[in-house]
Amino acid sequence: MNNDTICAISTPLGQGGIGIIRISGKHAYKIGTSLFKSSKNKSHLKPYTLHHGYIISSQGTILDEVLVSFMPAPKSYTGEDVFEINCHGGPVVVKTILKEVISKGARLAEPGEFTLRAFLNGKIDLTKAEAILEIIEAKSERSLELASTKLSGHLKEKIETIKKRLTDIMANVVAEIDFDEDIEIDINKIANTINELIEDINKLIENHEKYSVIMQGATVVLCGEVNAGKSSLLNAILGKERAIVTDIPGTTRDFIEDVINLDGMSIKLIDTAGIRYTEDQIEIIGVKRGLELIQKADLVLLVFDVTKGLSDDVAQICNLIPAQKILAVANKIDLGFSATYKNTIDFFRDKQIELIGISAKTGENIDKLVKKIPQKILGKNPEPVGTELVPNLRQTQSLKQAKRELEEVLNNIHTVEIDILYSQLESATRYLKEITGEITTEDVLNNVFSNFCIGK
Repeated sequence: MNNDTICAISTPLGQGGIGIIRISGKHAYKIGTSLFKSSKNKSHLKPYTLHHGYIISSQGTILDEVLVSFMPAPKSYTGEDVFEINCHGGPVVVKTILKEVISKGARLAEPGEFTLRAFLNGKIDLTKAEAILEIIEAKSERSLELASTKLSGHLKEKIETIKKRLTDIMANVVAEIDFDEDIEIDINKIANTINELIEDINKLIENHEKYSVIMQGATVVLCGEVNAGKSSLLNAILGKERAIVTDIPGTTRDFIEDVINLDGMSIKLIDTAGIRYTEDQIEIIGVKRGLELIQKADLVLLVFDVTKGLSDDVAQICNLIPAQKILAVANKIDLGFSATYKNTIDFFRDKQIELIGISAKTGENIDKLVKKIPQKILGKNPEPVGTELVPNLRQTQSLKQAKRELEEVLNNIHTVEIDILYSQLESATRYLKEITGEITTEDVLNNVFSNFCIGK
């Protein structure tokens, strides 16, 4: 990390009540006070206190009436001297003050550079840094709760506990290597401990697989034949006229999407082009895109018209994706059922696909469907506890690598030399250290902090 003093706008740029310019580095106080004139003519600013005054331009004119604060190192967010200017939130005034700060010797911060400095200065570990990003990007109250649990340090504590037990095992193994005639380790006890640690790691990995959709949001695709009522269903779920609905087949030729919060989960709903044979090139592209979206979806609402039954083309979709990712939606139940509806019920029962009957027109069972969507996405555990630990993808990959090393230890524990076991235990510990950032590479740091906005 270099010794540059950095600055950035830390609030969204646009019309607003307040805009904040953050300055961090060894010259933060000097730069901030060179622009600030206290309304009480103070020559020194008391730390951790808001001070009223004015920002004066290089030409000596008043740019804005402001409140400023100073947080000296190391008791600041970044661990460096931090000076913050709270001005009015118009984009022109905020940008103008930022230019003045830069003219005094600061440089514009890179994305996430304030948080990166906090990490490098030991203010936070990597799990907390990533939790900060997850809080900023939280798509629902539930995802905010899960991110806040990690910000409180509980994930780090869990990793440290696992790592401490591994370190204790390694100490015993070292003693065996150094004093093999005097000390004999209990291999079975070590094996039992490693099994327990693998169970702990498995729990974290399973949480990622179960609850990552809460952190990131889920995608639900509506698919089916033309005029099955997909667009009407989209509008009914959203509670607004998002898609054009007509009696003309093929109204939706591309996909339409919108976002809704269902039971604390952010869900992207995508209405796709109806599946049918057509020579219309635009509609062909729309159908192809729809099939691609189906493959990537967290849940597929397979919509069909109960007055017509299930077509072979739509039924084939059940062969493309796992049954648990499909919820069959029998639409237009207000109009009566086709003679083949009993066969349709049997078809979905044989496929172990859940079926729900609704009327997008009258609203019958729409509430039931809306409640069912997040339950289907989350499976049998739709209500994660707020204190549940949910690692992100990077953390989960390191956990899986640590688990593989520990499984290798168990496989070899009775057959290989003790120093080889030590090497494998050390490797597992190294992967755990990657999670908290004790061991990391520049590429990892770049990947983590480049996802932050400028100013955080």
